[in-house]
Amino acid sequence: MFLILIVTAILMIASPLARSIAIGPTRLVPLVHVVSGALLVLAAVLPFLSGLLRAVLASPGVDRVRIGAALREIGAVSRRALQGRSLARFNWGQRANIAFTLGSLGLFAITGGLIWLGRVVPYWIQEPMYELHVLLAIVSVVVLLAHIAMALTHPMAMRGMIDGAVGRQWANRHHRRWVELADPTPPRSTPR
Repeated sequence: MFLILIVTAILMIASPLARSIAIGPTRLVPLVHVVSGALLVLAAVLPFLSGLLRAVLASPGVDRVRIGAALREIGAVSRRALQGRSLARFNWGQRANIAFTLGSLGLFAITGGLIWLGRVVPYWIQEPMYELHVLLAIVSVVVLLAHIAMALTHPMAMRGMIDGAVGRQWANRHHRRWVELADPTPPRSTPR
């Protein structure tokens, strides 16, 4: 989806001919770009909304105690993260990536929405949104390329992201805490 957005953005910027291809009154490349962007934002928001809906539907009526407990747990996890205590599930790089991804998706949605509204939005608001949208796209492409480079230089980590499993030796070397949490009993010494 992201690559479709990049390709359609390049076509809209670099090729007036591609930008002018229309089906009836609708220009095709901008339409594909807008629909892809909306689907990407929707794909990021849908798991959160489905989890929230599942939590509400799981109880008969609105169970404010459970919702309050869940919100307190989210707050406790956030406080631990801000205080620097390590959380077992994600390392700092993964947390920074999640924050960047969600933040950039939000900014993409806001700037893209303001650009899409066209003449409804005043020019002095809309014009900076173009620059911010393009700047954010450039930064996102750089981050994507960095991730591709890291995946190529760390094939076992990439295999773990695809398969969901890594070798015990690799896990011990890179994420010892994961191994400790998965197997809390210390290894027994072998008799000689």
